[in-house]
Amino acid sequence: MLICFFTLEGTASTYVVIGDSHSCGTFGSQLLANRFGRPGNPNSVTLYCAVSSAPTHWLNGKAPKDIVCKTATSAAPGLKDCSTPGGAMPTAAQIIAQHPGAEIIIALGTNSLMSSVVPASYKQLADLVKQNHHSCFWIAPPHLNPAQSKGFPAGRLEILENNLNTFYVDLYTEVRASCGLIDSRPATRGGAVGFQTTDGVHRTPQAGVYWANEITKFFTWF
Repeated sequence: MLICFFTLEGTASTYVVIGDSHSCGTFGSQLLANRFGRPGNPNSVTLYCAVSSAPTHWLNGKAPKDIVCKTATSAAPGLKDCSTPGGAMPTAAQIIAQHPGAEIIIALGTNSLMSSVVPASYKQLADLVKQNHHSCFWIAPPHLNPAQSKGFPAGRLEILENNLNTFYVDLYTEVRASCGLIDSRPATRGGAVGFQTTDGVHRTPQAGVYWANEITKFFTWF
């Protein structure tokens, strides 16, 4: 298991989450509402997410076809559009510049699982964060649930799930110099509450809450 624990120091901190459809759903909202931005906690959290996105979209600022970037904050959790009418979305570089000193949390990977090899854009995104003197934590993708597949071509989720473990090894190799890697597999394995999905990929509300709660345990707060 590739699990790291991180200590987030200070009386108030700023966090930025960059993610895909999981972050646009219950999992992402719980990252805002749970320990990162819980009531009484002075932390400020901003979420940027785009369905079907991978690092290349955040590096180039072009959303996947017909997808609108969404954003929310711990102060105003409701998702709002962050894409332009032409389909452009903020680049990771722009997001980092808008949040100087923020802790950056990247939650991407599921949309690259058709291959067990991690694209070069993953290292590029991790290195971009490090070059701008930010802390970087990478939340790696969850297990797929092929038995609950709905709306995907036959056999697609089996491919994604079969690639997951090898993808993890490659992801760790590519980003470890710049980002700490957080393993989502224990919280989303078969038999865990976090294994339940609506379509084989996206978590049910209960599973999303469970996954987010388990992820936040990897951080030490004070």
